[in-house]
Amino acid sequence: MENNPVDEIAWAGIEFSVPKEWAINRHSLSYLDGSLVFVDRRRQRMELIWRACDKKPDLNMSCEDLKSRVREASGVAPVGLKPASGWIGFEVRIDEQTVVIYALHWERGSGRIFQANIVARDDEPGSKYALAEGVLDSFRDEGWQDRPVRWKAFGIQCVSPPGWQLVSTHVKPMDVKLQFQHFSGKKAKKEEGKATIHRLGMAESWFSGDARAFIRDKSPKLDFDFGRTDYRGHDAATATAQEETRLFFRLIGRSRIRRELAWLCEPVNSLFRVITVSAGKQAIDPRCFETECMRH
Repeated sequence: MENNPVDEIAWAGIEFSVPKEWAINRHSLSYLDGSLVFVDRRRQRMELIWRACDKKPDLNMSCEDLKSRVREASGVAPVGLKPASGWIGFEVRIDEQTVVIYALHWERGSGRIFQANIVARDDEPGSKYALAEGVLDSFRDEGWQDRPVRWKAFGIQCVSPPGWQLVSTHVKPMDVKLQFQHFSGKKAKKEEGKATIHRLGMAESWFSGDARAFIRDKSPKLDFDFGRTDYRGHDAATATAQEETRLFFRLIGRSRIRRELAWLCEPVNSLFRVITVSAGKQAIDPRCFETECMRH
């Protein structure tokens, strides 16, 4: 991928680069057990799978087991590949022009094992091995335990603070939402803290330019205190409100503070919103999620 434009992806503590024409087609939320699937305009190009291991796996044995399963499913004898960048693997030719490269990697720091299935074509520019090596060489497992986690995909870039996990996504053209929940303790007990990163595209066709009015219209029952701030070079609106308006619930500590940060990014024609909801004593500022617009 040396001479081709690439996109950097960050997801679930994993960071790597893929060709710019690849897009995420399916995605998982878990740090411990998940996958990302990439497609281009014609076919699936890569599936990256990860699993948490209780102890160090025998990567060679895992590779031989995968090779046997692929041979049985395809009827084609796999061909071994030279190990590179901490990965081992093999390739299988599935037609005259298409090869699938299978690669395995174990990361000691996070205790995760990774499997990458990369589809390469002989009719593409450059070597099929260069494509796979470009993806695998760029791969980094930064982990997630007790540390901030970077997310970069779907036109959003943000950082979740330690203890926050991605719990749901809403991904549609020009409408992307990532929702996080705060967890604590070794047993990952769910807490009340919630955060939403929201990108609304095509802003020029519907946004009036008044972020305060937009926030008020979306939550008309809340009594917001509004302000303004400079956020990463943008004129941003801030808003704070009590989500629980009944006095009784405030007195017993059930009151939650909603904070919002909203700004228009003209270069990507999108309105960005970062919303946090948390207990008053533990209220988290939306700026803690370090959200950026991914301008190109």
